[in-house]
Amino acid sequence: LSNLQLVTRRDNCLRAKAKDPIVKQMVCSYDLGSFWRFVEQSYNINKIDLRMRHESYKEYWQEIFKTSTVEEVLAS
Repeated sequence: LSNLQLVTRRDNCLRAKAKDPIVKQMVCSYDLGSFWRFVEQSYNINKIDLRMRHESYKEYWQEIFKTSTVEEVLAS
């Protein structure tokens, strides 16, 4: 188990068929730490985006409900 690496099937095939040692060296295991940091960063960005959209919608509807009722908005 100590010598196993996480690679895609495509990368594994490239490495197995490559005759060039540089290609064999470049097609190597993935850095899971970097991958999870990327996922976490994307999640945080999406959370911020969602929060900003929520605030925008809240402001939009508050302005509308200052002059109209829910029934009036739904009827229009």
